Amino acid sequence: MEPSEELLERLWPDAYRIAYSVLRDHAAAEDAAQEACAALLRSLHTLRDERALRTWFYRVVVNESRTIARCRHDELSPLDAQKLAVDPPGIDDLDLRHAIERLPVTQRLPIIFHYHYGLRDQEIAGILGISHAAVRVRLFQARRALKRALQPPPVESERGVCHDAT
Repeated sequence: MEPSEELLERLWPDAYRIAYSVLRDHAAAEDAAQEACAALLRSLHTLRDERALRTWFYRVVVNESRTIARCRHDELSPLDAQKLAVDPPGIDDLDLRHAIERLPVTQRLPIIFHYHYGLRDQEIAGILGISHAAVRVRLFQARRALKRALQPPPVESERGVCHDAT
């Protein structure tokens, strides 16, 4: 296991981004990430499989974020464009980022874990405490919602306009 300080430096950015994706508030996300890091330090000596560290830690971050949200009685509503923290790699399209942020948290987190962090469905299931099948369903629903959100508006046809063929 790597030294605690180096490990925290490596995991902190992900912890903050995940917490922010749930909470939509910078201060609350920082609190959740700090609590998760403290839990990591307290429990690091009990971790038997280093390969499970990332999945376990992300689950702690999500749980801490949900706890803070419940204490604040948050609805986890969408935020405005200036507060976006999720920036999937290779995506410069602001419309896509806005669409992701408008997804319900139950769909947003699987999309972020899958595309931003490159996690497999089984890992996402472990982090979120849901079944593998539920992850697949949520990813499907999120992709469908994103596709709908990103479709250009339909072009109105010109009804009642006569075109003279002369």
